[in-house]
Amino acid sequence: MSSDSPKPFHREDVEGVCTIVVGYDQLVPETSDQLYTLAAEAIAGDTKQIVLNLANVPAIKSAAIAILLQLQKRVREAGGALKICRLHSEVFRLLQLTHSAELFDIHEKQRDAVAAFLGRSEPPSETAKSWRSWFSR
Repeated sequence: MSSDSPKPFHREDVEGVCTIVVGYDQLVPETSDQLYTLAAEAIAGDTKQIVLNLANVPAIKSAAIAILLQLQKRVREAGGALKICRLHSEVFRLLQLTHSAELFDIHEKQRDAVAAFLGRSEPPSETAKSWRSWFSR
């Protein structure tokens, strides 16, 4: 990968919660080790709460589901917790079809996932309510 290539992941830590933003179409086997390493580094640095932002991932294949499951397993085994946010409808539908959606703590927005970790109970916005109901059809 050249130095001017976009990075597959971007990490930001806010209020003790690590957010990893996945780059455009980068939830693939070729980059999975980098994702696992970022999560392991966060947990080793006492950030046990990880939010994975999939806003830049418009679609996934079955290999990406395996990556998500492996990430969740590794985070839990290390004493951490994982929340996923900003899923495109196609991604959520595939998770539903494979019965994987119920295995993850999924949030519409990154701030909602972070707030859930911090114990903040923000009432769901009308957008959040309609998002959940749309996906439950």
